[in-house]
Amino acid sequence: MAEDARAKGWKAAGRVLEVMQEEAQEGLPPWFFKMDQVAKVAGVPTPPRSELMRVLKERGYLVSRSHVEVTAIKTDCPLVEVLEIARKVAKVEPTE
Repeated sequence: MAEDARAKGWKAAGRVLEVMQEEAQEGLPPWFFKMDQVAKVAGVPTPPRSELMRVLKERGYLVSRSHVEVTAIKTDCPLVEVLEIARKVAKVEPTE
């Protein structure tokens, strides 16, 4: 579908459809994590979304971007571990 949209010159629609196809993975939850909120709770600067997604995939979790919020990710990883990974990706210790 995304390829069809791009072929017709609908680049923006193609990008949204691509993200929606990513999100449709079986096993992903209906909610998402906004990167700025993850960083705030983890007590670190906002980590690069692509890097956080890469590490989550390496650890065997499902992960995708969100079509609803550009800066968000969807994952089946527990929040506690998302925060731990965000701290490692940001390469700083959490603030107390």
